[in-house]
Amino acid sequence: MWEGETKPSGFLTSYTTGAERHLVRDCAPAVRAYDGDKFWFSAIGPVRHRAPDTDEAAWYGRWQTSNGGLYELMHVRAEFGAFPISELEVIFPLLGYPLTTSRLEGDRVVAGDPQAAEFNREALLSLLAQVPAAMGQASTWNVAGEASFDYPDDIARVKARLSR
Repeated sequence: MWEGETKPSGFLTSYTTGAERHLVRDCAPAVRAYDGDKFWFSAIGPVRHRAPDTDEAAWYGRWQTSNGGLYELMHVRAEFGAFPISELEVIFPLLGYPLTTSRLEGDRVVAGDPQAAEFNREALLSLLAQVPAAMGQASTWNVAGEASFDYPDDIARVKARLSR
């Protein structure tokens, strides 16, 4: 378990923020001192979102399957080079959950809560849309993956939201 993460009562682990602050504090000097041509990082961690059949957003860490396996909800990767940011990749590896109308249940991804998915798309994509401008870059978004086949309407909504 991650620091700040607790076992779930359902299938999502809970996460209490604050434990991650030392990571930023400890890594910042190394990033500032780096003088190479490129710098790459990758991170996994909790996602603040509204789980299906809940009324409010909360921090959730991972999906715990019925056999005890733990699966991350989101991966973030970035490569810095000659430009402030050469590439930013945000992956929702569980068929697009929580941006798709899906639910993590047992050992399967099944149909979920459309209202929670719409809430999550607006909340998460509005934040992601701000990243390129904050880094001084124009953005080109590529939305791809398995969710395109299982949740085509949701993926169309993701694309529409990112093109605003």
